[in-house]
Amino acid sequence: MKHSILIIFLFIILFLYTSTGDARVYIDINAPVQRQIPVVVFPFKIINHLQNTHTITSLEKVLQDDIKYSSFFRIITPASYLVDPKKQGIKKKEIIFSDWSTIGAELIITTGITVINNKLNIELRLFDVFSKELLLGRQYNVTMAEARKSIHTFMDEIIKTMTGYPGNFLTKIAFVKSTAGVKNIYQVDFDGYNPTPITNFKSITLGPSWGKNSNILFYISYFKGNPDLYLHNLLTGRIYKISGFKGINLSASWSDKHQMIATSLSKDGYPDIYLMNTNGNIISRLTRSNSIDISPTWSPDGKKIAFVSDRGGNPNIYTMNSNGQNVRRLTFEGTYNTSPDWSPKGDNIVFTGRDNLGYFQIYTIRPDGSGLCQITFNSADNEEPSWSPDGRFIVYSSTIEGKSGIYIMLFNGTGRRKLINLNGEQTYPVWSPRLDM
Repeated sequence: MKHSILIIFLFIILFLYTSTGDARVYIDINAPVQRQIPVVVFPFKIINHLQNTHTITSLEKVLQDDIKYSSFFRIITPASYLVDPKKQGIKKKEIIFSDWSTIGAELIITTGITVINNKLNIELRLFDVFSKELLLGRQYNVTMAEARKSIHTFMDEIIKTMTGYPGNFLTKIAFVKSTAGVKNIYQVDFDGYNPTPITNFKSITLGPSWGKNSNILFYISYFKGNPDLYLHNLLTGRIYKISGFKGINLSASWSDKHQMIATSLSKDGYPDIYLMNTNGNIISRLTRSNSIDISPTWSPDGKKIAFVSDRGGNPNIYTMNSNGQNVRRLTFEGTYNTSPDWSPKGDNIVFTGRDNLGYFQIYTIRPDGSGLCQITFNSADNEEPSWSPDGRFIVYSSTIEGKSGIYIMLFNGTGRRKLINLNGEQTYPVWSPRLDM
């Protein structure tokens, strides 16, 4: 099925400037414990007439949800206010900062909306309460349909202003949706909005993984009988079979460094790890053991690959150099460890392991085999973890509510939230790179 992503052109204008000196980093994302910064979010100010008040309400919710999802901030509730923010403006000279420092606010976000020629002109500002200075100001001239994305874009810039790194607000999550024996690939925004089918095959399609950007998706499908590996261009809707060898052709892991994929093929007997370009040409074979070697995942620098092998008797996580040398076993605890994903920071590998009660749980381990840490503990199966682009969040599937669904948590296992509610079951989530603008 052809599918294309609407490319939204946001005209982003910097209308107020901050200092050109060294930027202050407010949040150290590497700190073991994060203090949530208290923030006041002023109600959206309608600068001229806007009949559709539902648009305002929905955009206010998007902004507040984004702030909560970031985990960096704590929104001060209106019950704590000493004054009505509607009586103050959205610009620096219109805000009485002492009214907000008194209740412990450290940041203020203001928004103004003007309707111009059936388009929205959205002004968003971030202020430091103590210095009374503007930290970030942006203006977006967008259609109603594009307004949601403008909020996400601003939140990405807030995170970059506060931490030095962009956020995850312009990302998507691909997953498998199962209904009546049919499995297809879907994608959804990071906040659970706009679930969209990518495939519509009347068969089994599994193992989604992202390519060099959020417009390229790999997956395995049986829709022609054999489990073959496909590349799906989400912009054009075109689908290319890149591996159709006899036997199984398993999930791909893309390397920006090498501009190729690592995959697992059983064309010569046992599944082994191969490197392949996106035209389907095999570059090299990395493993040659009489065992099952699957689920490769690249280190961010492209120098290493983690994978699953049962060469020691049970499935465990191994690493090797990108040329197949220096194979090293990482996991020794438990009897079943699988589904590794290398952190974008390179400092951890997340994976699924079976606990002593028989449930699958999520664990992290350092690439040298130290620091094994269990991060889910409930009486359910928690599987198929995937890192967010900033390495702060993990998306995974869980049966905690009975049927399998998609959840997101922080890297330490806290802050769990369900991503989406759909009929059937949802599995194999994978987080996209940041959206290409």
